[in-house]
Amino acid sequence: MNYYKCWEKCSLIIEDGQIDKAEAYILGEAKKMGVSDEVTNKIFAVNLKRYENRLKKDFDEVLKHVTDDIQAICLYYSVDDSWSGTYYLCNTYNDNDIEWFGNSRNWFDTGRMRKFGEIFERDAESAFFCDPVGSGILSLLMYRTTIAFVNVISQYKDLRLNIGISCDENSFVKIHNVVHNKQQTD
Repeated sequence: MNYYKCWEKCSLIIEDGQIDKAEAYILGEAKKMGVSDEVTNKIFAVNLKRYENRLKKDFDEVLKHVTDDIQAICLYYSVDDSWSGTYYLCNTYNDNDIEWFGNSRNWFDTGRMRKFGEIFERDAESAFFCDPVGSGILSLLMYRTTIAFVNVISQYKDLRLNIGISCDENSFVKIHNVVHNKQQTD
């Protein structure tokens, strides 16, 4: 089974602005993959307020460096390095191809989420979509990380940039779509 498909489907639901539906979906899929209630509760018990505040503070700083030729900003976080984050300012953007992100030459480091890194290392055994339980845990962590970033970007009502988030080089969640679709449903 391709465990990554679960996250892909969840990210599409998120992009559609259906945050509650995405949470119900990812919780159900994680349970099917064998993630215990104890681990799920541990993931959802992590308070993300400080993480969100750090992301916002650093995003405010990044916005000072946005010029007319910047088309997108992507938050990349490393699941192998305690969720350490980097904002990439990108001169190009393509909805269907991640090349725009990889070609960025301007970046700014931001916060990390050590607790997620610890959970990933200990409970998922640092396995990136290799087995059912690890995949379920990682999907839950990615969901919470993405929603934390949605909460930050939702504070910028008039932002006219493409915004993404990713923890790999092959995909990204289009946060600009999430915020736009979420505003339409509010």
